Amino acid sequence: MPGDQYTTVVAVIGRPNAGKSTLINSLVGQKVAITSRRPQTTRHRIHAIHSKENYQFIFIDTPGINQTSQSAFLQELNKTTRSVLSDADVVLFMLDGLTWDRTEEAIFKYFPPGEINCIAIVNKIDRFRQQHARVTAFLQKLQQQGRFTEIVPLSSRKPTDVSYLEKILRKYAVKGDFMFPVEQHTDQNMQFYVSELIREKILRRYNQEIPYSAAVVIDRYDESDRELRIKATIHVEQESHKQIIVGKGGLGIREVGKQVRQLLEKETGVHVDIRLWVKVSRSWSTNPKLLREFGYESS
Repeated sequence: MPGDQYTTVVAVIGRPNAGKSTLINSLVGQKVAITSRRPQTTRHRIHAIHSKENYQFIFIDTPGINQTSQSAFLQELNKTTRSVLSDADVVLFMLDGLTWDRTEEAIFKYFPPGEINCIAIVNKIDRFRQQHARVTAFLQKLQQQGRFTEIVPLSSRKPTDVSYLEKILRKYAVKGDFMFPVEQHTDQNMQFYVSELIREKILRRYNQEIPYSAAVVIDRYDESDRELRIKATIHVEQESHKQIIVGKGGLGIREVGKQVRQLLEKETGVHVDIRLWVKVSRSWSTNPKLLREFGYESS
């Protein structure tokens, strides 16, 4: 019937830096998850919502599964990914180009018992334009595994590829009323978005100088029709990391704040007053109490 609605939960899973967040942002049509060239950018289970016609897709952006580190922090990320799979109607298994090794094999250990619709996304395929024989051989090997209901080579930044994937997802849509209003694009609140935006600017600005042990906590968030006031603390584990972020004469931290302010003002249309502090919270990524306080421990 024309009036029927379809609501489908889609988990996006794969190794760190496979392009999961970029694909979700492209599918939704706006930024809901932070991106970086560095792996392990996503830390939280982020729900992105795309509603079109009588279809609503709820994409769950998961942290990239890490097989090497035993830190409490990365164990929590892996735990989050496990729980996501049990909630999904469809899984998009993201591959970083033509890469398949023990990491991808290990990811299947996270899948719950029973059958699940799993679509292999061979991302960044545009990098292999002149390697037709290699691409064909790789796709054939994936097909022979018998694990995937579909295999889709694409570039997550190419609109036509993303539209094609959306059409494929409709084949797996589950009949049911919409869970969110059609104008809503994420279930995360603005404070979470701001904290992730600050973290993204840090990752991009300092590249390899700052490890992933940088957490952002919003201490104050006041919003009115004319102004947005934000106070946030960036927690790092070492004094040297604090010095890098703050920069000479505070130049570094001011630049991060400026980039965040400019983007928020563009998005909200109001004046933004943002103030950032950097605090050394030693070994927070291995401290269960601080992990809970910073919002990283899964339920």
